[in-house]
Amino acid sequence: MGFRDTVDVCELADLGYEGRSWTYEKRVVGGSFCRVRLDRALATTPWSARFPLARVSHLTGGTSDHGPILLWWRETEKQQRVTQDKIFRYEVIWEGHEQFKPFLVDARQAEGKAEAMRELKQKLTRVSGFLGSWERSIFGNI
Repeated sequence: MGFRDTVDVCELADLGYEGRSWTYEKRVVGGSFCRVRLDRALATTPWSARFPLARVSHLTGGTSDHGPILLWWRETEKQQRVTQDKIFRYEVIWEGHEQFKPFLVDARQAEGKAEAMRELKQKLTRVSGFLGSWERSIFGNI
């Protein structure tokens, strides 16, 4: 419970993972295995925004009951250029337009509910794309 409270207080989010579903494996009485995901990578929202392509992989370890995790956060030059070309900027002037609030509500609801950090990121990306299109059609190029 203390760990969960700390994660909440520090506003950390689980980065998810690729690979097998556990990071700890121990043989228990009767010959079966206890397999759980103990080890994980956590990050703040600003870190996740800075490294949007970060990935966590669960690897197989040979000598420990804990499997190693690999955090990959580098971007290729091509990915860096794409990220730099598509920077989203929220404009306060939008709030004064009569169509803004209804449009934003519709765009947000159309994307459904986000229950995981990855889903939230995808939802925000799509909503920001809708807002960019809306801005160009209403205001032109600010």
